[in-house]
Amino acid sequence: MKLLPKLHSLVSDTLQDVFSMQEGLHKASLYVLSDDELTEFVRYSDSHSITVVRSDNTDITTASPWKVLNDVATINETLCVSECQSVVDPYIQSNNINSFVCAPVCQWESTQLFLWSDSTLKTVTFSAYDEQKISRWAEDFQSTINNLSESENTSVVDAVSVLLDNKESVSTLPNSQNVADFGVKTLAESAVRIEGLEAVETHLRIYERAVKATNSGVTITDARLQDYPIIYSNPAFEKMTGYSFAETVGRNARFLQGDENEQVALQVVREALDKGTHCKVTLRNYKKDGSLFWNELTLSPIIDSDGFLTHYIGIQNDITARVEAERKLLDAKERELKVPKLLAQAASLANVVGWQFDLNSGQMLVVGNIYGLIHQKDENIMTPSHLFDCVLPSHAESAVDNLDSALAGDIELNRVLPVCVDNGQEKRIHYIAKLFPTGVSRDGGPCLAGTLQDVTDFTSTFVE
Repeated sequence: MKLLPKLHSLVSDTLQDVFSMQEGLHKASLYVLSDDELTEFVRYSDSHSITVVRSDNTDITTASPWKVLNDVATINETLCVSECQSVVDPYIQSNNINSFVCAPVCQWESTQLFLWSDSTLKTVTFSAYDEQKISRWAEDFQSTINNLSESENTSVVDAVSVLLDNKESVSTLPNSQNVADFGVKTLAESAVRIEGLEAVETHLRIYERAVKATNSGVTITDARLQDYPIIYSNPAFEKMTGYSFAETVGRNARFLQGDENEQVALQVVREALDKGTHCKVTLRNYKKDGSLFWNELTLSPIIDSDGFLTHYIGIQNDITARVEAERKLLDAKERELKVPKLLAQAASLANVVGWQFDLNSGQMLVVGNIYGLIHQKDENIMTPSHLFDCVLPSHAESAVDNLDSALAGDIELNRVLPVCVDNGQEKRIHYIAKLFPTGVSRDGGPCLAGTLQDVTDFTSTFVE
């Protein structure tokens, strides 16, 4: 007799025994944890078929069972939990499981087997006797697979490999007389249905592939558990932060903050979590190697059909390059704003007014206290010629001619002219104007620029 049907029969009958433990069970499973793959042979309460689900340690649907099985393997004894609310395990909560019992079956090299049963009913409570029964079935499973291996002249590891490597879609189990020598009870009408996870949960797989393929870091946290633990992180999150899936799951995302837990944006996050709402913030976070990066975090709540908050999806984008570029731009703008202020301060100390006329845009810029100098308001100075409106008539015509020549680039205007201000006071103003063909105006085009300075105290008798 071939080994595979015997193994199928062993799995099927063992799970049937587990279902006989008590009414109200949700499912019974045989988990095989081998290297980086997790295989579950699962029978649900509404079916006699056994579905085989294969996944790796980055799959959303099996992230937490993986962790639970490792915990059971570590303590190497049956774990029975009657109230899952007291257990910090996202898998149990997310599947509405109220109680479960998990027992280690055996371990060969890097392959470990576990029996699992759970219930969604609050009325089902596993007892110490239930623990003993599932532990006994685990021992019987180990003993039987050892006997099967010996009868087929193969190792247990090879026998398990035969079970795991089978790719048939449906295999009919042998009847009881075929395996009577091994003390294995059979269910002739049962079948083992071998299906990939794509066939069982097609839509979830499509979504998960999209999450894995995206360049944005994606995390999922369980809002029903204390401290919002992460239950999933995609490969992009590991690439961005340096923290692997195993180093991330079960932790609150605050570990990325380092010592910077007083950021203003964190209060926005806390308020969103308290209210179960959406938020988008930028945080100073740190990678595993200690380097700083700016994390653009978007948190979106997941609400179940009853209107309760169950999970949060976090989207992380490293925007360090953008933040640094924006900071450089702001620094440049600040320097640009400081220059006119500094010029104005210098002009005030020297009693000088500076001006610039952009020949392309026609924009006139005046820096300094022009009203205090010639009693002209800034808004009235539309062109350089307005600076000469207060020049005494005896000098006005020649001054404007000089300005036109300077505008044409023929000369540089440099004259002391008499002006008359509103109160009839006469001053001596030193006018300078020069054409700059390129590179001075904001757009790099030509401009006429100059200064006005009150030199009355120095040239009371001298006027050009």
